[in-house]
Amino acid sequence: EKGSTVVLYTDDSYETNVVSVPNLTGLTRSQAKEALEQYGLNLTVKGSAADEEGAIASSDQSYAYGASVPVGTSVTVTFVQQTVGSQ
Repeated sequence: EKGSTVVLYTDDSYETNVVSVPNLTGLTRSQAKEALEQYGLNLTVKGSAADEEGAIASSDQSYAYGASVPVGTSVTVTFVQQTVGSQ
């Protein structure tokens, strides 16, 4: 995504910092991006509703909540249109 950080490791002796992937389910695109950035992670979006206003993250993300990944990892999240129940 534009404005994301790219981390290149050029030396085998470099120690990789590892973080846990946050739970993004139910967050908007901007909320998910902000949550990932707090951990040094990047957001890749997919899904037919990814660019629609009101779209929220489904439970489908490339790394499960709590998984340990290196800082700089890109987490792919599927966004769906939020449905409003009838009353």
